[in-house]
Amino acid sequence: MLRAPDWDRHDMAAPRLLLPLAFTLALTTPLAAQPEPVDGEEAEDASEEVAPDEDTDDDVGDDALPPAPPVAPEPAATKPPTETKDEAEAKSAPEEEVPFDLRRAAVLALGPVRVAPILLLQAHAAPYAGDDAFFQSGDIAERGGFRLRHARFGLDTRYASDAVLRVSTELAGSNDGRVRINDAFVGWTTYSFFQVLAGAQFVPISRFANLRSGRLALIDRPFSTRAMSPGRQVGVVGRGWLWDRALGYQVGVFNGMQRANAFYEGYTQNYAPFGNRFDGLAYVARITSEPLGPLAGTAADETKDPDVRLGVGANYMFSDGGARDIHTAGGDAHLQVYGFHLLAEALWARIVPESDPTQTGALPFELTSFSFVGEAGYMILEEMLGATARFEWVDPNTAVEDEGDNWMFTGGAHFQFIDQILKLQAEYTHREERFGPSLANDTVTISFQGMLDPALPRGLDRPDLSEEELDRLSREREREAAE
Repeated sequence: MLRAPDWDRHDMAAPRLLLPLAFTLALTTPLAAQPEPVDGEEAEDASEEVAPDEDTDDDVGDDALPPAPPVAPEPAATKPPTETKDEAEAKSAPEEEVPFDLRRAAVLALGPVRVAPILLLQAHAAPYAGDDAFFQSGDIAERGGFRLRHARFGLDTRYASDAVLRVSTELAGSNDGRVRINDAFVGWTTYSFFQVLAGAQFVPISRFANLRSGRLALIDRPFSTRAMSPGRQVGVVGRGWLWDRALGYQVGVFNGMQRANAFYEGYTQNYAPFGNRFDGLAYVARITSEPLGPLAGTAADETKDPDVRLGVGANYMFSDGGARDIHTAGGDAHLQVYGFHLLAEALWARIVPESDPTQTGALPFELTSFSFVGEAGYMILEEMLGATARFEWVDPNTAVEDEGDNWMFTGGAHFQFIDQILKLQAEYTHREERFGPSLANDTVTISFQGMLDPALPRGLDRPDLSEEELDRLSREREREAAE
């Protein structure tokens, strides 16, 4: 008969023997052998220190595990340098868009070579012209109607700041409608203090004459300038500017000049396709000063520059012509400031017949002429809208008093748009005879013009400026516009 064990009698001897063995195995088992946590349970962070029970030291003794090594603190993140207010605004500001400029876009740049188009189209409409208005008398129109005043085409080529080649033709502009050369010259322009130009070019007489046709404040040059300035001729000019244009000079030698007998018909443009066959030579000298900085290449102060700009000049020419000798002298002054411009000029000329002429048809007596021009204007809207008034006093022959002695008043306005390429002008001219009967020769003229000449901002399109000066002025213009 089986009997259940009697635990009380044996006093639990077997369990007491197994307890020390189990305790020893627990202490000597590696940590890696401990069971992995069951799915769903979060494993304790290995880096987290386990807090021991209060009796751990007494129970474990010398067999306890060594403490975990201390975790090195992470280095503090380096703080980026603090931006200044200007730097922050510069980063947050949107990038400035460069405005499209058709004149610059039309330039062909091939390394140091720059080729720019020369385009000028000027058409006139005359709503009114007096019955006594005639081209031979210098009037801009004879009858009401239309006139093609300029149709010019050419190229302006520059090699860095060392050379310039300019060729242009005029498809209109002469009363007989013939095509003729306008500019045709080559120049060495490396240094600003000495440059040489050779070919058909403007004779450096008169400030009004040396302003380009499309850069005038009114539609055309003054009556006296068209009559007393020789315009273009074939020759060689040496020129230069010193001390930041405080002093400039131009000296030249040209073929001798020919002029019409009628005073207001002016000079004959002779481009000498057969050389200098019948005339002698003409010698020209002009001295200028722009002590306050370069003037713009326009009559008006189109950019409304707050800085005062002043230019003064004086010139003399002697022409040993085939039929007569011509002496011409003049002085001028040009002021530009904050949209205002003042331009004044006086010209004097004396004509002496040759004792042994090589040409026929010239007047056989001496003739002295004098004229004065004063012009003032203001740009109402910068580079867009302006108004100008001009007064002239002309005496074609100081020895006599007749209806040729005139004073003229011209007033007009101009509006330009599309990068100042297109220009609309309207003006009224009143002409009064100082002696003799008053003639009906007043005119009203409207002009529409398109011009690319050359591809530089208006006011910087000056062939007498070197590339360095153009770059400097262009940077100044951009800086002033930004301010």
